[in-house]
Amino acid sequence: MHKSSVGTVDTVFTDSAEISAWAKEAVNRLQAQNIINGKGNHQFDPQGELTRAEVAKMIYVAMNR
Repeated sequence: MHKSSVGTVDTVFTDSAEISAWAKEAVNRLQAQNIINGKGNHQFDPQGELTRAEVAKMIYVAMNR
């Protein structure tokens, strides 16, 4: 995961159109808190799979805020 600028998913991720409407608010909040940062190249990859390392990083960041 890479560090990206804070903004809405529509401005941060180039594949934001693929993020389901019901998930966009949660993705915005998690991105704004740097819990998620995408997969690189300004891609979120909403249909992709997460690795254990990515999930561990998300949990670690969320718990250490």
